[in-house]
Amino acid sequence: MNMKVKNQALYQNSTLIVDVRTVEEYDQYHIEHAINMPIFTHQEREHIGTVYKNQSQLEAKKLGVKYISYKIENIMNQLIDLSENYHQVIIYCQRGGMRSGTVVSLLNAVGQGNVFQLEDGIKGHRQFLIESLPDLFKKKTFITLHGHTGVGKTKLLNILEDNNLLVLDYEGIAQNAGSVFGTVMYQGTPPSQKQFEEKIFDLLMRSNQEYAYMESESKRVGTVIIPTEYMDKMTEGRHILIETTLNNRVVNLIEDYKPSDNHEALIKCVNHLRKRISNQKADELIENIQKNQLDQMVSYLLTDYYDPMYQYSIDQYQYDLKLFYKNINDIIEQLLSFNEKGN
Repeated sequence: MNMKVKNQALYQNSTLIVDVRTVEEYDQYHIEHAINMPIFTHQEREHIGTVYKNQSQLEAKKLGVKYISYKIENIMNQLIDLSENYHQVIIYCQRGGMRSGTVVSLLNAVGQGNVFQLEDGIKGHRQFLIESLPDLFKKKTFITLHGHTGVGKTKLLNILEDNNLLVLDYEGIAQNAGSVFGTVMYQGTPPSQKQFEEKIFDLLMRSNQEYAYMESESKRVGTVIIPTEYMDKMTEGRHILIETTLNNRVVNLIEDYKPSDNHEALIKCVNHLRKRISNQKADELIENIQKNQLDQMVSYLLTDYYDPMYQYSIDQYQYDLKLFYKNINDIIEQLLSFNEKGN
């Protein structure tokens, strides 16, 4: 019986994905939706590797058996219980070797025939991701929302997602709004570069929709970089310009960033801008924050800092649709119909 499956199997319905690598390996990069059931701790794995290098493969295997012996019963019982709720369980490690192979062999030996090993592990999965992009992109059209800071692009993406459309929220995935104030809006831990790419790829792989909506971004978003292939696909796709009043933009940003909850973080961000806006202006903005005059601070930053900075990037596109709103709900139907008509 062939106990190995290829990466395409990860995206089938009713599939549980299990990562048996260490917690540290999992936290750095794992297949999206996988749960972690480590066979070894980080220290145990390092010890096994040292024995393999300095003594022999045989001694390393014996040490591995010693470390796994006291925890295998618990792992097996958990996986047996979980496997009853899924059509298939796919287990992986780094290269599809001893860790995942051992667990799958044991489970198959006791009659769990719906448990499989991912061929070539997460290393092979990463290669699969890279090689799959060209064909995946042929099936997708990227629709990018443009507009000055505060026009509500993220809010619109959330509404589109609520309407079951495919949305690539780069900022949400990166946990950073892509600006000096980017860390204020998000509280989560930023992903590694590989995990960032994994999350985007998973969204595209699991959706059968042609259109993918996103917000116009620069290549770097916080600590991660949008891959060149995605930037090129965005450029060649369709483009929508969102516009609204300055007052709406100020209100949107205050709602999005909830700055009244974290004045200290805001002041820290303003201090990072001193070389760009002068010490005097930075002091004025900090005073605005301290007095809770947030509308004055935000209004200045929009008109005198962000708008001039981003105007060039807005001007470089030919837009398939331009939407101006006083109430953001007034343009939702037009966005939805643009997707439905594809024009």
